[in-house]
Amino acid sequence: MNTLDLHCWIERKDGSIYDPTPIIMEDFIFMFRNISDKTRYYEKYEDDELKDACIKVFDVIKNFEKDNEKKGINMRTLVQNNKYSLPSLCYLNAYYWVQDHKGEGRMKIGKMGWKTNEGNMWWEFG
Repeated sequence: MNTLDLHCWIERKDGSIYDPTPIIMEDFIFMFRNISDKTRYYEKYEDDELKDACIKVFDVIKNFEKDNEKKGINMRTLVQNNKYSLPSLCYLNAYYWVQDHKGEGRMKIGKMGWKTNEGNMWWEFG
């Protein structure tokens, strides 16, 4: 499986964040990392970091589509049928949502995490 240490989400036209991707074992992460506030924090990549991440993300999407097509799986249909909420596939969820909802939002790439009870940021992704 292709994995990337980053997170993808959608920034809607009004600036609000829409993140349909569920986080596997989120309660375990909260317990293990000493997190009480379940508010997600996002930090988008900029400049060279964004450019590098875009190249990687779109390369993974292209290969993921091609590999699954050989197995008879249409990834766009699979993601659509699961309401853009496939676990661990934030890049596909966000990419197809933006493609299917033209003009409603933009895909963002960066970090996602939570504040620990000690006040530090825990970046689970990115």
